[in-house]
Amino acid sequence: MGIEYLAVAIAVIGGLAGVFGDTWDSKNKKLKRTGWATIAVVLCAGIVSIIQLANIATENRRHSERELKLSYQALIDVHGPLAMFLGSLNPDRTVDEQFDARFPPPLRENYYAQLHNEEVSFVEISDWLGTPIDTTQRSGAPDPYAHTKLLADRYRLLQSKLDESITVFGPHVSDEVLDHLIGLRTHSLFRREKMEQLRSDRGECRGGIEKVTRDMANDPENIRKCKRALKIRLMLLFEDPFPTPSFTPGMKQHHEAHCQKIGVQIPHCGWGARI
Repeated sequence: MGIEYLAVAIAVIGGLAGVFGDTWDSKNKKLKRTGWATIAVVLCAGIVSIIQLANIATENRRHSERELKLSYQALIDVHGPLAMFLGSLNPDRTVDEQFDARFPPPLRENYYAQLHNEEVSFVEISDWLGTPIDTTQRSGAPDPYAHTKLLADRYRLLQSKLDESITVFGPHVSDEVLDHLIGLRTHSLFRREKMEQLRSDRGECRGGIEKVTRDMANDPENIRKCKRALKIRLMLLFEDPFPTPSFTPGMKQHHEAHCQKIGVQIPHCGWGARI
């Protein structure tokens, strides 16, 4: 702030010197003391202006770097849980892979596309989620329906993270990232499921994915009914194409740091090929 006041003071002094100062000795054809003083003021003004421009450029760069970092964080806070949710829907993964808590695991855009195009059977996924797992495969997961409850937990995380990212990061991210996050609110991953949940959330196997999967896991007598309900909800969930995250090349360093933090090597740490 002080440099701005200094610039104003120098401008005032220079103006007064121009108005009241007798700067040129026409007889001896040389500058008077006021002339040299005016030159000094002009030079100081030029230096101060350069410093001002440098400070503005530095501040703009810091703002851009902060915006880039927060934009990346906002995207990964939403697409990370999406990757985990997709992993929980894949019957081909091993039991240990289902419970892999690395954040985020590789984002399976191809798998999402298969779900969107119904190349993967939602009946098979629903059957798998309604089938108890062999608890001897994994210590620490004695619940035979732990994989079903895991899906419910990760779907709830996915839903909560979108609103949280918009609220926390919205004022600080780029326009492109904010538009992407706001646009997700109308994506089938969020829109259709919420509509279905609002329609009816009472009774067994009614409501959203989270409630249906928990009803399925908590009462084996509801398995058949819940499987049918879950199939319908999954089809609605993947009705829209994959919401491609608006990553930019400038986010690469933040992505590399994130991958190193969670202990996953690029390109296996999701989006490595995109950034």
